[in-house]
Amino acid sequence: MIKNFTKQKLQDEKHVLGTFLVLNSPCVAEVLSHAGFDFLIIDMEHGMISIETAGLMINSMKGTNVTPFIRIPVNSPVEIKQALDAGAYGIMVPMVNSKEDAQLAVRSCHYPALGIRGVGAGHASLYGLNMEEYISNIEKEIMVMVQIETEEGVLNIEEIASVPGIDIIFIGPTDLASSLGVIGQNNSEKLHDAIKKVLDVCKKYNKKIGIFCFTSEEIVKYASMGFSFLGLGLDSSFLLTSAVQAIDGVKKHIKE
Repeated sequence: MIKNFTKQKLQDEKHVLGTFLVLNSPCVAEVLSHAGFDFLIIDMEHGMISIETAGLMINSMKGTNVTPFIRIPVNSPVEIKQALDAGAYGIMVPMVNSKEDAQLAVRSCHYPALGIRGVGAGHASLYGLNMEEYISNIEKEIMVMVQIETEEGVLNIEEIASVPGIDIIFIGPTDLASSLGVIGQNNSEKLHDAIKKVLDVCKKYNKKIGIFCFTSEEIVKYASMGFSFLGLGLDSSFLLTSAVQAIDGVKKHIKE
């Protein structure tokens, strides 16, 4: 039975927490699916992950309540179809800059008559063996997430937020800062004003809003502002941080 626990928690007005997977490893996905996250986003935009590996990563999360999502490289019906057929319960679409971009993302995630997704016997339906069950359940569980990470996207946020079928509007602060000409300046007033504008419009249109955070302190900050879909770091950063902390702890007590 397909069940998107992340979507249910958001409908119950709760916060959800997840992280991005950039390491092309089903083992890492399996370990982090037991860490307490609500969702894991397999990052095919920036991570070195193929569609075959993405399917294996999703398979490694089975038996948990973690929701598997995929961030695709580009807003393409073909890319979205493959990601959903691989077993994703939702798609994150980068660089959504217009109403037309948002509409394409929504339509690509749904079968007719709601959309244009083609029907195929992929991993999600056990290669067609569970096709009837899959099709009858997935439409109400799927999540469509569009990223606002350019100045153009911020300027068009009213039109984007008005599109039916969008579950999450997700801010990518690093790319947004770059687009605004303040790359690397996370405390820039210009960036904060853009984030606040997106937040206010999402509240107006009753859209759930998410953001990428680098620290737990940022999670608390943005949750208090009204963000409910919270992405904390990357699998690679958790690995590196833990290793550095362990090494630093050892070096205090040994001679090099």
